Amino acid sequence: MTKFRISIMIIAISYLFLPGKNTAFASEPYVFGFQTDLTGDARAGYAPIAEGFRLYINKLNDDGGVNGHTIKVIYEDDKSKPDLAGGIAEKLITKDNVLAILGLGYSRSQPPVLELAAKSGVPVLTGYTATTPLFPNNPAKNVFSVGIQMHPKVMPQSYNNAYVASKICPGCRVAVTSFDTPGGRLCNDWSDIWCKKLGLNVVFKSEWPPSTLNYTPWLIKICNANPDLVISTVGGANYIPLLRQMEKFQLEKVDLLVVDFVNEGDLIKGIEQLLTGTGDNVIWISRYASALDPERPPEFENIQRAMNKYGHTYSLSALHAMGWTMARVVESALKKAGWPCTRDGFIAALEKTDLDSKGLTGGPILFSSTDHYGPSWWKAYRWDGKKRALKTILDWYRVELREIM
Repeated sequence: MTKFRISIMIIAISYLFLPGKNTAFASEPYVFGFQTDLTGDARAGYAPIAEGFRLYINKLNDDGGVNGHTIKVIYEDDKSKPDLAGGIAEKLITKDNVLAILGLGYSRSQPPVLELAAKSGVPVLTGYTATTPLFPNNPAKNVFSVGIQMHPKVMPQSYNNAYVASKICPGCRVAVTSFDTPGGRLCNDWSDIWCKKLGLNVVFKSEWPPSTLNYTPWLIKICNANPDLVISTVGGANYIPLLRQMEKFQLEKVDLLVVDFVNEGDLIKGIEQLLTGTGDNVIWISRYASALDPERPPEFENIQRAMNKYGHTYSLSALHAMGWTMARVVESALKKAGWPCTRDGFIAALEKTDLDSKGLTGGPILFSSTDHYGPSWWKAYRWDGKKRALKTILDWYRVELREIM
């Protein structure tokens, strides 16, 4: 071998180890699985969360990733079906060897995922729905949430339904409804309990199948019960025909209280289908700020810019804010855990989370070793037909799980 060739080889090898150059080790990514309902019946409530998460991760990777490593996310569509969800989780854990599973869908689809994750010690960070106990002082070791705790012992969504109703309509007559899923029934039961505790008169309570489009049988009974306000814990696919059919039964003046599982795009779509009503009877409660809030936080502009750059399917919403915040929680934990990061290391890092939400919710995301949910902040809006926006009727208030158990 000539001296010239030897010199070239030395230069080439040296180049690989120059500061800032990617070696095979340095280019290895953190690998996560994000499984949720992307095309199933509940897609409008879960897919925007995945979209918000993807937008932030794309931006983060373009900026260099975390600790010199990009984040690889394997997105899987479990359609909120238990058998499919379990199979996907097994693949993510055993074949893809993910650091953690993120997202999840309807409550009915979560048990097989959570069981597999618990057995394997895989961290789970949920979006909208968290069925595992996360509250003090003995939360599930491997599960955290930036969304809604749904458990027989505590249901913040239900408390909020009753709390907001009691503030805007003290002592009024209330109809309590939800879709007929395990989480929906649980929420309805707790809404009923909290309404009564807060001095409201529950005059009707029922659940309806998630796929129903005809609410006539229930609306006849609601008319006969003569409520001042209807609480309905449903998604957009239910809300749109329900609102339209309430008008048909001359209930357009009765307040309809829904939650942020109805994304803002569906919220407007339902109002636009009204024949005579303006939608001013629609009340909307959320853990995250609404994209339709005239005073929405500036961080929404960063989400919108990411949408414009990386593409999107859904209109900007509070659910995007939830997914965006979830991604920031992941980033924060990885910075603490370093490289390489084990599953146990990621759990330990998540338990130190103290993340400024940048106004997307009313306070920070806080986790600890004894609380994998933390305090949550909530806000209530009413639709303003003239301004075509959501106006605040109850500003951010804090909810602690231990106080409403």
